[in-house]
Amino acid sequence: MVESTGVNFFTGFNLDEYEVPSDVLALVPREVALRFKLVPLCIVDKTLTITMVGPSNTDAIEDIKFLTGYKVEVANIPADKIERALDRYYRVGFVEAPHLASGFGKSFEEETPVDLSSFPVDSSDEEPDNREEERMGYSSSQEVPIVRLVNLILVDAVKRGASSIHIEPYSRNFRVRYRIEGQLFEVMRPPQKLKDAIVARIKIMADLDITDRFLPQKGRIQLVMGRDKNVDFNVSTMPVAHGESVVLHILDRSNGRKHLENLGFETAQLEQVTQAAKKSSGLILVTGPVGSGRYTTLYALLTELNDPNRNIFTIEDPILEDFGGINQVQLNTRIGFNLEAAIRHLESQGANVMMVGESPWDRETIEALIKSSLSGRLVLSSFQTENASSAVGRLLDMDFSPFILASSLSLICAQRLARRICKDCREDDDSPMEGLSSVGFTSTDLVTLKLKKGGGCRTCGNTGFKGFVGIQEVLPMSEEFKKALLRGLSPAELRQEAKSLGMMTLRQAGLAKVKQGLTTIAEILRVTPAD
Repeated sequence: MVESTGVNFFTGFNLDEYEVPSDVLALVPREVALRFKLVPLCIVDKTLTITMVGPSNTDAIEDIKFLTGYKVEVANIPADKIERALDRYYRVGFVEAPHLASGFGKSFEEETPVDLSSFPVDSSDEEPDNREEERMGYSSSQEVPIVRLVNLILVDAVKRGASSIHIEPYSRNFRVRYRIEGQLFEVMRPPQKLKDAIVARIKIMADLDITDRFLPQKGRIQLVMGRDKNVDFNVSTMPVAHGESVVLHILDRSNGRKHLENLGFETAQLEQVTQAAKKSSGLILVTGPVGSGRYTTLYALLTELNDPNRNIFTIEDPILEDFGGINQVQLNTRIGFNLEAAIRHLESQGANVMMVGESPWDRETIEALIKSSLSGRLVLSSFQTENASSAVGRLLDMDFSPFILASSLSLICAQRLARRICKDCREDDDSPMEGLSSVGFTSTDLVTLKLKKGGGCRTCGNTGFKGFVGIQEVLPMSEEFKKALLRGLSPAELRQEAKSLGMMTLRQAGLAKVKQGLTTIAEILRVTPAD
């Protein structure tokens, strides 16, 4: 017999008439409950009482101990009653995340960030004191269970407008950081003893293997937060010296899909991109470092192309966004379904347009993309290079002939993201104008230039910035540029040729955004390479 909160779990106990507390149900994810056919019942004195169809399943008991951080005791209850409880709590009408709101006192639609300061925090870099950690354990009256803590972190990151969450274990501390407006901010340091349980909880939510801590894994968490707010978290785990580093990239689908005209292209650039997308064949490359918005541009191109007259395929790992009307292919390297195999098999699918989300810079893959574009297919892909012309140089270094590149390439777009000045606190910047000509402004620009800055307000968290503005360098494969390529010019000479043909460089495009009052000179110098 186990006694808990006045409930005696013995032969006469009727599970059908017992109401499991919602905070206890929240401890065990649906997939775990159904996998082991178990139901949590109550908590008392740091002990979680459960019942399950196979009460001797020690693996299940150990998993629940590890997941929740509680001691576990099993109550013997007839299997038919357990099955009815599973139907009641986890099968019929189950909603994955209604318990996420517990502890907020607010609906998910409200934009107020969650205050995480009430959670246990390890603010010291000294060696952890096990006695202190024991004192900060899982007392049901004082501390917050792992499940609720993880859920609060996820929701708080969304409410603060973070683009990613970083969970990082070190030898003497364990920290959680958000990337907001391109900058990383530390938000809390949970106790060291919680790191394995937090990572395990995230892995379960992302349908990853919690027992495999020595290989990188990728997965996805999908949450419905309110009627009109759907959020995806693309999860990546990486084994590091003191545990596993976890990064969750946040995709708020309620923000809607962006269109090309909303990405910050200058008028001439937008026309060049639109014309390249109208072609029936050719290779369009979007380049830039991680976090430069390459996928946003690729998806905007797909939005432009998506109509019933085209057969469009994407090859992604992972699929970042569900896209109606487009066939999205998920790679699975564990069974040998890699990028090269996917491209090869698309030949029999009659694809008119193919988008490859992230291509490795190996010759075999690039050759497959080029062959696909030469066979009458429009191909979109993403690479990591500093600017548009350097992508051509990289391809030449990989021994692709100038003739092949001139025949296959349609357009290259390099891009960056600069923080946008907050609209609610934008004001004149009276900084001196001396030295601005060395940045790239002309003497004519300096006569009319009116610099802006963000004064800081509640909307932007006193940073002066809210959101991003795209900065692009667009290199179309015009006949003039193709002739220069076929003459065998060096990458540096090709860049000069592109500029002479009217290409606006990243730095020039950034300075144009400064003149429009959208961002600051400091931001442009931070994110764009010098000409």
